Amino acid sequence: MGVSQAQACSCLAPVEAFPDAESVFVGQVLSTEKCNPKKHGLETPQSDRGFFRRITGNMFKSYTCYRVAVVDRLRGEIGERIEVVGKTNPEGAACEVGYMVGQHILFLERGSGPYWANMCSSFGVGKDDALLKDLEAAHGVSFDIEGIYKTETAPAADEGS
Repeated sequence: MGVSQAQACSCLAPVEAFPDAESVFVGQVLSTEKCNPKKHGLETPQSDRGFFRRITGNMFKSYTCYRVAVVDRLRGEIGERIEVVGKTNPEGAACEVGYMVGQHILFLERGSGPYWANMCSSFGVGKDDALLKDLEAAHGVSFDIEGIYKTETAPAADEGS
């Protein structure tokens, strides 16, 4: 009987990781497929260039390629449509991602691509999202994700009063 190696990762909170992210954007997943990153011309990153504090175990067995439409850009040079690679593990490792078609994702990435999704650098977002509100409050940024979320702006003071 084999011994299972502990599998875990620990990440910076998104609010902490935000200042160091070179590319920050929200994308909507258009399609997903199992893939081999090298066949797509992507080299497997040595450290994922993500915001891992610690990662242990050999947990990733396969990869999923996500075709993403970029719907809001906050920082970085990002095209209209990009491909993001996520590591997956059929055994259910803690760091894997599993996004669905139609889902909106906030990406905090180091570097300018290729983009690698993991639980430390990509986060599902939705209507009235607390994560987006936390980033707005902590970093003074605003989001405009059509049909999903828009930063509320304070009404202008009436100058005649």
